[in-house]
Amino acid sequence: MKNGSIARRGLSQQDAFFVAYQEESAVAMQLGVEFEVAGAMEREDLERCLKRLVELWPQLGQTVHRRAFGLAWRGPARLGQMLAVAADGGSLERWRNTPIDPFREPSFQLLWIPDRERGVLAFRAHHSTLDGQALAWVCLRALHILAGGEGTAGPDGGRSRDGASFGQLWRQGHLGPMWRYLRWLQEESRRGRSARLAVRETAPGDVGVCSRRLEGARWEELLERSRGCGVQSTWLCCAAWMRTLGGWNAERGVDNPLVSLELPVSIRSGRPGSGGEAPELGNGVSPLLLFADTARPLEEIARDLRRQFVTGVRQRSHLAVPTFTAAGRYLPWRLFRRLACDTVYSGFATSHFTWMRSPVDRDAIARLSGGRFELLDHRFYGPVCLHMGAALQALETGWGLQLSITHRLNALPAADAGALADRLLAELGSGRSR
Repeated sequence: MKNGSIARRGLSQQDAFFVAYQEESAVAMQLGVEFEVAGAMEREDLERCLKRLVELWPQLGQTVHRRAFGLAWRGPARLGQMLAVAADGGSLERWRNTPIDPFREPSFQLLWIPDRERGVLAFRAHHSTLDGQALAWVCLRALHILAGGEGTAGPDGGRSRDGASFGQLWRQGHLGPMWRYLRWLQEESRRGRSARLAVRETAPGDVGVCSRRLEGARWEELLERSRGCGVQSTWLCCAAWMRTLGGWNAERGVDNPLVSLELPVSIRSGRPGSGGEAPELGNGVSPLLLFADTARPLEEIARDLRRQFVTGVRQRSHLAVPTFTAAGRYLPWRLFRRLACDTVYSGFATSHFTWMRSPVDRDAIARLSGGRFELLDHRFYGPVCLHMGAALQALETGWGLQLSITHRLNALPAADAGALADRLLAELGSGRSR
């Protein structure tokens, strides 16, 4: 329905989990992308963009409502609450660290910080309505609209997030291994085999973002190193993050070299659409838990991580939690909130690692706008689970790799996060950082 005037959509148990986790832990569950742009931007341009996005995806402008069984996006689009304009860059930190309350305000919002003929477009979203892939789709569409076109829904446009049905998984013989994986997760959450990251405090707090880049020769060196050890650069980067965490802990007296990471795996299925369709939003990913002994060499860890990941995906382990907890969406809210915030299935790993390829082509945006609108730079961040303290997002672009460590400032102050980032670059053999 246009503008979300009467559209209603129930939240899956995965979507509702992030609402529950924020309420119970007081940790903000939101993610964002900040684009530095060149070009004049009027408020009317931004309002038109948001209006078009809401026509495509009504829940971006709606609020969450409690039902007898579960939660749902409902009501008219609150366009007036989706846009903010600020006069100074200091507003960016406040923007990142002011939690979105999905019961009272729209889950997708935009902050515009103008600076003469340039500025910052800061998109943020509550995790209950967008995962990282879905945020990329929405931001891509927004940039195309602002550049003067409608754009496309992205390379995966039109896919659903249904995954395989229960019956299909049964017939394919996957339910048994998936059930065993679920029980293994329960056991691991109790055993606590992997080390926790050595942090100053484990408590809710503001987040900071520490970014590094690999471009030009440094990026080519990493790609060559990946080819040399027979894995994609994803796994070298993942292994480097694990060794970074293990080395950080060892320097602080933690004698357990075993590190675990949660890696999100897409559960979206179906054939890509024509490009004009608006893909389904929500959380179409589910994490796999990977382990490594960080005393081992980087290349060995990378190859073992790839093996763990491929085995897990083949056995459909990543579908275990969303499949066996699907009925949770119908639980009364108070009961769901209490059950969802247990770290039995998620949130007990040492850290979180995400690898994405950016769908944004800055040259294409400039051409579409006729040179009136240009992307200069971008930053991104995600939420940090209470017990982790820091998470790494790696974004592969057409010109290199951007590494972004999101960290809670009371757990890892900016100087500590910078030291972690420098360790990561040293593990990757990249030389000097930005």
